[in-house]
Amino acid sequence: MKRFNKELPLLVSLLFAHILLYFTFIDKDIFWYMYTAAILFLVTFTLFYHIPKSQSDKKKDYLYGILSGLLLYGIFKIGFSLLVLFSSSVEKDVNKLYGNYSPEFFWHYLVLLFILIPGEEVFWRGFFQRRLASKMNSFMAIFISSIAYASIFYYSSQPIWMLAAFVAGLFWGLLYKWKESLRLVIVSHIVFILFFIILLPL
Repeated sequence: MKRFNKELPLLVSLLFAHILLYFTFIDKDIFWYMYTAAILFLVTFTLFYHIPKSQSDKKKDYLYGILSGLLLYGIFKIGFSLLVLFSSSVEKDVNKLYGNYSPEFFWHYLVLLFILIPGEEVFWRGFFQRRLASKMNSFMAIFISSIAYASIFYYSSQPIWMLAAFVAGLFWGLLYKWKESLRLVIVSHIVFILFFIILLPL
């Protein structure tokens, strides 16, 4: 019973994430409102159990964050080019995602950079992965948390989004294990998204 009680926050948080994302993807017109609300809720849930802290070097965090964000964008660029060679539907699916969910208004960019990206990292890496890693091998924790991270995008009805989230989850999970710095993974995530969505979309 004690073991179950210790694992209950993880199970409950994942359940909340799925319920919230289910409603987020019901209508693309409410996506930005619902996803913002979902992330704020999950961050609040996280802070109730744990306040993530970073003792790492701030300057190195920014440097590694920028470089790793560019590296991940390069990985996605190459991966996309390879996938297009094997499946003609990949490009269509990616263009559909850009068309339906890319930021349109100024407030979209604000919540993306200052709420959604930091919030995702605080919850998925700072809480979910960290808590799993306290119960099992850290690499297994990264793998499971990446699957969980990808699973919430099931409701988008786009397998390509789930695949992208899984790969990114593995990358940021390893990065977080390396330095245990949320600041680093948040910067990496922001740089990746700036190129992936805003500056040089696929």
